[in-house]
Amino acid sequence: MQKLKLRRVIKLVATVIVLTGLLITGLTLRPRQLQALAKDDDGRTCTIHSAKGTYGFALLGTLPVAGLVSTGGATTFDGQGNQSGRFTVVTSASVEQFTFAGAYTVNSDCTGIATLFINPPLFGAGTVHLSAVGTNDNTELKWLVTDPGIFLAGTLTKQ
Repeated sequence: MQKLKLRRVIKLVATVIVLTGLLITGLTLRPRQLQALAKDDDGRTCTIHSAKGTYGFALLGTLPVAGLVSTGGATTFDGQGNQSGRFTVVTSASVEQFTFAGAYTVNSDCTGIATLFINPPLFGAGTVHLSAVGTNDNTELKWLVTDPGIFLAGTLTKQ
């Protein structure tokens, strides 16, 4: 009876270790690794025009000087590599509005990057860099801020 319980405990511990490893691996993917996740079996390719349009978004995370934050707004991609928009940031102490303009690129595997210039600077950060991947025929974009110390991620949905 004791042997059976010990085997169950060992199996449970092994399962927890494997699942924890998978979770940690999933949370620590680098922007270049997003490319491997974005590949389609149907051979679909993307171009700079693929993201053209206006997207509503929500990003959640933390900022070093503000703690937990939530953001929401809209951005417009012009199909030529330029984007602009506005958003609101909510923290435990304030609600502030910002505008931004910047440039973006799209790779053939539907991943991309963006550099945004924020006005006024967001808690001292005037420039923010993002990594993205288009999903659902580019009706959704998954965004991740890639600047050290800024942990914001979320989804943009085409309007």
